[in-house]
Parts: sequence; structure tokens; C-alpha cells
Amino acid sequence: MFIIIISAFLSSVILFLTYKIKKEQEDHSIKIKFLQNIINDLLEMNKNQESKVKLSDSLIQNLYNARNNIDQNVFDLQKEIIEKLAANNLLD
Repeated sequence: MFIIIISAFLSSVILFLTYKIKKEQEDHSIKIKFLQNIINDLLEMNKNQESKVKLSDSLIQNLYNARNNIDQNVFDLQKEIIEKLAANNLLD
């Protein structure tokens, strides 16, 4: 009887963690899509402005820093998901 209760409890924990990870993956995907849209918008704005006016060095540096910042955020989010998956032994 005790083993059945423990098994049910552990199964519930596994299901909960699986649900939580899937939810975090969905949230991660939404954040990634949002950041990709920002990058695409920035690239499109950059392309349009280059045809009209030569960009100043400071603006180019700001765009480079913003992209690096976004890239780092994306990397950190992906690393966090992988760590959570690994911690729950869900990586195959």
C-alpha cells in the first residue's frame, strides 16, 4: 500500500514538473519570438535608414550593443531551460 502511495505521489510530481517545463518552454518560445521580432524590426529600420542617411558611429555601436544584449538574453533563456530539463532528467 505504501509503495502505491509513493508511486502515485512521484507520478504526480513528474506530471507537475513536465507541465511546468512545457509551460516554461512555451514562455521561452514567446520571449524568443518577441526578441526575434525586435531584432528584425531593428534590422529593417537600419536598412531603411542606411539608404537615406549614413548612420553615425554611436548609433551603430548602440545597435551592436542592443543586439549583443538580446543575443545574451536569448542564450541565458536557452541555458536556463536546458538546465531545468537536465535537473529533471528530461533530456534524451
